[in-house]
Amino acid sequence: MGARKVAKTTEGTSASDPPHPKKKITIEVGTTPHFMGVKLDDIAKKDVDDQGTIKNLILRELCSKNMRDRPSVVHPYLPSKQQAFEEKLKQCDVTKATLRRSLASAETRASVATNNVSELASNNGQLEENLAKVKQRCAELEQIVVLADLAVADHEAKARTAKETLATSQQSML
Repeated sequence: MGARKVAKTTEGTSASDPPHPKKKITIEVGTTPHFMGVKLDDIAKKDVDDQGTIKNLILRELCSKNMRDRPSVVHPYLPSKQQAFEEKLKQCDVTKATLRRSLASAETRASVATNNVSELASNNGQLEENLAKVKQRCAELEQIVVLADLAVADHEAKARTAKETLATSQQSML
């Protein structure tokens, strides 16, 4: 069976459309009513713009049919690469969460250390005040010790004088 040629003419359909020159479109129709799974009648019914050709219409129809009917084709290496990428992404999320926890822990420790330093500074100030008081008290005690030594020396001198006086009075009585 041979191929036959069908001639079709298109023109504007309403008065509002600008006048178009008549355009002849030739569609070769084979022995089957389909061309690569696309019905030629569907293509012939479509309007063709000034730039379009029947070849473009067939390709467009094939593409739209393939997109509707064919399941999406995935390269055999892509799932494993995508899975590896997703695993790395999960690892990154886990690492990010771990780092956030570590950062929060470090911030808490830094806060505690800052509080400890301020407490130590406060305690250091109090210790310095206490040390100054102790030094002052030691100086006072040293003065008391010196005065006590003087008092003891005075008492010893008085006691010696009293002994001498007693010894002298005992000898004079004899």
